[in-house]
Amino acid sequence: GGDCLQVFDIAQSNKVLFSTPLTSAHGVVWNEKHQRLFAIGGTSLNIYQLTDWDTSSPKLTLEKTVDTKSYVTGLHDLTYVDSNTLVVNGNRAAFYNIEKGTFTSLARFSNCSGMKCINYNSTTGECWYVDATNPEGDFTWSSKTIHYTDDVQSTAPDKKTIYNVPINMYKARVLYW
Repeated sequence: GGDCLQVFDIAQSNKVLFSTPLTSAHGVVWNEKHQRLFAIGGTSLNIYQLTDWDTSSPKLTLEKTVDTKSYVTGLHDLTYVDSNTLVVNGNRAAFYNIEKGTFTSLARFSNCSGMKCINYNSTTGECWYVDATNPEGDFTWSSKTIHYTDDVQSTAPDKKTIYNVPINMYKARVLYW
């Protein structure tokens, strides 16, 4: 079954060392500065601390569950922006400030119900994203368009868009900015 987080040792990749439930698990991000694992599922952002990490029985200890319903529902992707910021998206999108524990809604995505991924560069303000609100692929979850903007708080038309990509995209990642 799915809907969980699992910990493996790369030397024993077929052996689950730890597992914890996570409804509709969709994304995880490790934050080195805060030494925490952030994970999304359903309508919550869970924050885990690594426990007993240097033993044969490492664990993820749930430290906090943050309800996202007021900002984002149908959680679909979680991405690292910088050491204090994550992007949470699904039906809409928001920045999550780790230190303050607060969300900031992103206007560009306020009418989106099928956000699949957002890649945001906090230095330049650039953002590449995949939106399946109006599916263009062969599936309800897919798109054949990659969008680009340099202002996630604007609702003006995208600056650039790559159309008719020959695959059904679910997620896309920026390798180099």
